[in-house]
Amino acid sequence: MDADFYTQGIKIDASKIFDYTNKSEPVSECNKISRLLNGGLLVTLDIAKDTKPQDIKKSIEKASELLPSFKPLRHAAICAECGFKDEPFADKCPKCKSPHTV
Repeated sequence: MDADFYTQGIKIDASKIFDYTNKSEPVSECNKISRLLNGGLLVTLDIAKDTKPQDIKKSIEKASELLPSFKPLRHAAICAECGFKDEPFADKCPKCKSPHTV
């Protein structure tokens, strides 16, 4: 399993969803598989860390037009010491300087 959750499904990159229509291969494949499965299909909308909030909103709106259901997924670093998560950081927490991230 490649993801942090139990169910496997199809991953769609949020930056590419603006190029898709109902007839695009990833969208038509998701819809076709979803109709075949009784329990549905997990489609994750993979959002990059550096995506701006207005672009996240637009990609979610576009995905909701094309897909019956999906899960937005964006990984964020959280400081294990103080819980800081307001901005992206790689090495150390900008607030408490701890190197421990979750």
